[in-house]
Amino acid sequence: MVIIVGLLLLMFFAYLGWSIIWVAPVVATFVAYFSGLKVLPTYTDVYMGGFVDFAAKWFPIFLLGAVFGKLMEDTGAAKSLAQRIAKLFGSKRAILGVLIASAILTYGGVSLFVVVFAIYPLAIALFREANVSRNLLPATIALGAFTFTMTAIPGTPQIQNLIPTATFKTNAMSGSIIGIVSGLIMAVGGYLWLAYRDKKLKAKNQGFTEPNESSVAASEEQDSMNVILAILPLIVVVVTLNVLKWEPIVSLLIGIFSILLINFKHYKTFISSINEGAKGSVMAVINTSAAVGFGSVITAVPEFKDVT
Repeated sequence: MVIIVGLLLLMFFAYLGWSIIWVAPVVATFVAYFSGLKVLPTYTDVYMGGFVDFAAKWFPIFLLGAVFGKLMEDTGAAKSLAQRIAKLFGSKRAILGVLIASAILTYGGVSLFVVVFAIYPLAIALFREANVSRNLLPATIALGAFTFTMTAIPGTPQIQNLIPTATFKTNAMSGSIIGIVSGLIMAVGGYLWLAYRDKKLKAKNQGFTEPNESSVAASEEQDSMNVILAILPLIVVVVTLNVLKWEPIVSLLIGIFSILLINFKHYKTFISSINEGAKGSVMAVINTSAAVGFGSVITAVPEFKDVT
């Protein structure tokens, strides 16, 4: 029972916006105390042991993934690729275009945060032309960027797909059949629901409403790059990871070097992009490590065997 209460507390405080960095050890202490474990040793050995072990093993992937995504954003590659994909579908299929553009970027290893900022101005333009309500915009981007490409479709270098490989001694293509099937359920089901909601909203005369134009205009200042050059780093990462079977660290490094070579004329911006990517990776790995530390305490509770 204490395990379930602990999980509910963790979700509740996270929902309120409280940082998991300090919420996780506090709730873990609660679980330890009411489970009969010694509180201080549980924190210093079990919680921090899980925290440190995860950070030691996965920080390089978080770091390289964040730098890769930031370079894709700052060089304009993510934006250019998103524009070309979405325009292929046209304004009549604005929802589908935004969804697929988001999905391709995250499947290639681009951070979901980068995808949101790259897609948003383009999505606004498409939704405006198709008269689709902006109420559907967050869900459309989230469906493409946060769901099936990150958690189901095999082969992606996203951290959610790579972490299990160490435990199960598998590779990024494992579970291909169930991954593709579940991914199609998410993608097709989600799109049909969004299309249905669009139809319902239009029946109520709830179409597109203008956002704050300053934020959109500011994000449209960057020049576009050739779409072939924009997608090349994504292809490099996916191919080296899944076809050549290289280690994820090597694949991401090659992807980063390919971005640097393609955009060498903008070399003066590389340092700031890499620095910002590195900063972002630190917070990401600490947040995740805090959750893993909490999980380590949960598995140490005597009730855990009964639950499993």
